[in-house]
Amino acid sequence: MDIRLTAILSLSETAAWTAISYQKLRAVPTIAFVNQFLLYFAVQYSILKFYRVVVYSHFVSPTRNIPSPKDNHPLIGQFGKLLTSPSPLEHYLKWHEQWPREPFVRYLTFGNLEMLQVNTPEAFKEVLQTHAYSFKKPDLLYRLVGDFMGNGLGFVEGAEHKRQRRVLNEALALSNLRNIFPVFQNKAEQLTEFFDEKIGGDKESVVDFVDCCWRWGLDTAGVTILGVELGHLLVTDDPKWNFLACYRRVLSPPKLSAVISFVNTAVPVRMFLPIEANLGYLRAARQLKEMMRQVVRQRIKDIGNDGQDEGNSRDLLSMMIEVGRTGYNGTKEEFSEENLVDQSLTFLGAGHETVAGMMVWSAYVLGTRQASPTWEDIDRLHYLDNFCKEVLRVYCPALHLSREALTDLTICGVFIPKGTLLMILRAVANLSKAVWGPDADKFIPERWDNLTGGAASPYAFQSFLTGPRICIGRTFGFMEAKANLVEVLSKFRLSESPELEALGGRPPPLKNPTITLLLRDGRMPVKLERI
Repeated sequence: MDIRLTAILSLSETAAWTAISYQKLRAVPTIAFVNQFLLYFAVQYSILKFYRVVVYSHFVSPTRNIPSPKDNHPLIGQFGKLLTSPSPLEHYLKWHEQWPREPFVRYLTFGNLEMLQVNTPEAFKEVLQTHAYSFKKPDLLYRLVGDFMGNGLGFVEGAEHKRQRRVLNEALALSNLRNIFPVFQNKAEQLTEFFDEKIGGDKESVVDFVDCCWRWGLDTAGVTILGVELGHLLVTDDPKWNFLACYRRVLSPPKLSAVISFVNTAVPVRMFLPIEANLGYLRAARQLKEMMRQVVRQRIKDIGNDGQDEGNSRDLLSMMIEVGRTGYNGTKEEFSEENLVDQSLTFLGAGHETVAGMMVWSAYVLGTRQASPTWEDIDRLHYLDNFCKEVLRVYCPALHLSREALTDLTICGVFIPKGTLLMILRAVANLSKAVWGPDADKFIPERWDNLTGGAASPYAFQSFLTGPRICIGRTFGFMEAKANLVEVLSKFRLSESPELEALGGRPPPLKNPTITLLLRDGRMPVKLERI
């Protein structure tokens, strides 16, 4: 925006200079025109950037009096600290503990760009519910995940978001969940068979739950979302659709690649770095889209011209294709091929990773807690519900998202100008001691039996978000994870691996920067023992 604004102004000034010079000289060489334009542009862009970086954020901004950390770098604010912190959540949670009652905490990032951290249940309610459509997903979020998540439901806004969600709600209705539940059971059985292959002839073995659960999550999502068998739980290392390798590359990248991704949100450098850390990411994102396009075209062909699949498949992709052909509530709601690709990328990416992450951290809890729940505990539906909610509260796989104000508005008494960027951290709500009590960071499933005070608010638990943009697949994901836990724990006992035992009860080292909650090396080694 600043470049475009400065270029237009400089071009206008150069044109005026040319007109004056022409009257005097009767001719203006092209090189003189270009040099004058570059001079105007360089001077004015430097002045504008100085104002933005040094003057505005500290002396002019309407949000400058909101509580804010003071240990800023003069040019990049807290950006460096956020990227190099031992945990991707450390600074956000520290700021929340410092100002637990303030609706927002303001911090500066790259180029002293202002960000407001949503900080209390009341602020979460106003941002996600009351004023939900007064905000949009900012460009920086698309630059972070858009290459592999697609421009699906997660990125559309306003009336188009309402239209797409209305159509997709039918595919994700409870009646369809009953039809798909046998798929959850079947894939859970395949995962236990995969564990058996990993253990081999031994009674017990250490297994990487990240690898296993990502395979399981992708294969389950492949059937329920795309209507195809992806084959990642097969013993062979050469499945027909190699989504796993691509998602590993973009969701758990090497350190330098992750840094490039986050720098790209502030300065779009992605397309100009000819190094493998960047090129490998671009190849994986491109391959994901190419594979998804093949899947979409094949599913359109399978369904046929009459809009009916011979297998009567109830996967999400088939239902989107059918709705486009047969209509929805008497109206045509057709998705183009490109939109089907984007929607499928969105649901496959979000659908497999969140549920797989929930299973990974469930394994961590079951393997490391001295008083882990027994199979009889897990088999009780009420306890299983509490256990899954507590895993999502303490170890929410999805970390953060952002919003940009579409208009001036006031939230919880704080004026927020148009264009202000908000950062929404699920952990700020889920781990708030002001809301959940002094044991907020402890794993206590029984707390869900008697929520009191602020914890009873629907805005205290934000793993699925709230409001009109609440996770549309939350019921599916919850049911999928519970079916899997029941199956796995009926056949295996989980305990600490030597790597986790060596931590001596300390929290495991986390990957940073990252968009999901992962261990630093991208693994979760847990000991599995056959029952």
